[in-house]
Formats: sequence, C-alpha cells, structure tokens
Amino acid sequence: MGLVLTVLAIIFLLQNRATVAAWIAGEPAAGSGWSRVRRTLGETWHLLAILYIIGAYLIYALHMEGGFTYVLLRATLLSLVLIVAARLLVSFVQHLSRRGFALKPELKAQFPTLEQRANRYIPILTGLVGAVIYLLAFLAVLQAWNVAAFSWFGSDLGRRMTGHALSIGLVLVIALAIWEVSASAIERYLSAIDARDVPRRA
Repeated sequence: MGLVLTVLAIIFLLQNRATVAAWIAGEPAAGSGWSRVRRTLGETWHLLAILYIIGAYLIYALHMEGGFTYVLLRATLLSLVLIVAARLLVSFVQHLSRRGFALKPELKAQFPTLEQRANRYIPILTGLVGAVIYLLAFLAVLQAWNVAAFSWFGSDLGRRMTGHALSIGLVLVIALAIWEVSASAIERYLSAIDARDVPRRA
C-alpha cells in the first residue's frame, strides 16, 4: 500500500509539473538574481519533490527508528526555515544597498568623487554577500539532512583554503580603498589647479 501511494504521488506530481513550475517561476524580471533562482527551481522542483517522496517511503519501508518524527520532519522544517531566513536576509541586504554609500558633508567636500566611486562597488558587494548567504544556507540544509557539509571546513585543507580566501579578500578591499582615496585626492588636486588657472601638468 505504501509503495502504491508513493507511485500515485509521483504520478500526480508529474501531471502538475508545468502548472506548479509556472507558479514558482512567477513573472520574469530582467537582470534579477532571485528571478533566475525561481526559474531554476521551477524547472527542477519536481525532481526534488520526487526525491523527498522516495525518501519518506524508504524511511517507512525500512522502519527507521524515529524516522518520521526526527529525520524527515526535523529536516523538512529546518530546510524551510533556512531557505526563508536566507531569502529574508538577502532582501534586507539588497534594501540596504539601495540607500547607497553616503559620506559626511565635510568629507564629501574634501573628496567630491569618492562617494560616487564607492557606490560603483555596491552592486558587486551585494551580489557577493547574497552568494555567500545562499551558499551557507545550502550547506546548512545539507547539514539538516545529516550530510556533513561543514566538516570540510574543519579539515586542514579547508582551514587553509578559508584562511587564504579571507586574506585575499582583505588585501583586495584594502587595495581598492587606498586606490579610490588616492584617485579622489588626485582629482581634487587637479581641480584645485584648474580653479587657479594654472596649466595642468602630466
């Protein structure tokens, strides 16, 4: 009976695959990362659902101790909470990024172009933060399903790779900050030369 219900549930999913996929994908938005994620999820949701149904049947058929109450329900609830939390966190970061980077008036007077230069990096930074949040959420979902996704970070190779990545990122951030401040100072100096009607030098 359990096997028959499993097969019927899979057939029902396949019959309604296109309708649910269109609902998940929603209205297409050009250049939206979340729209691409929804479109990909709409194309693959039935595979994930079929795997979930088969997993539930195997837990039932193999009589795993505490399977439904602990493994399946706990992993499902944790996965939903992690996915929703990741989406809300990314939306919050995107909302903050829309405000842009603002300098104090006295600092803006000294470096007129620094604020504009800094705002050019906000979309890149927002995309990186969103990618990191989704990656951590994906690893946490795997961990919820008893897949040791975070154990790699505890290994020697994982610690070295993480340390190198953080060091490279810190060096890049410091180098970009020094570059933008220096470029703004040079433009301020050249503007002051032009204001005094002194011929500009190379």
